[in-house]
Amino acid sequence: GECLLTVQLCEEECVEDEEDVEFYLLFAGTTQRHVSSTLKVSHVTLQAVCP
Repeated sequence: GECLLTVQLCEEECVEDEEDVEFYLLFAGTTQRHVSSTLKVSHVTLQAVCP
């Protein structure tokens, strides 16, 4: 099962010229890691599909 993860950024984490910025999430487990691209919903909200 996949799930949708929503991440709220605080204002300090926002970048002034954020149009050219890409955000990724790193899921790290004991033996595996997975990098996932994110969808920018707003200037402070990202979404990603969990592996």
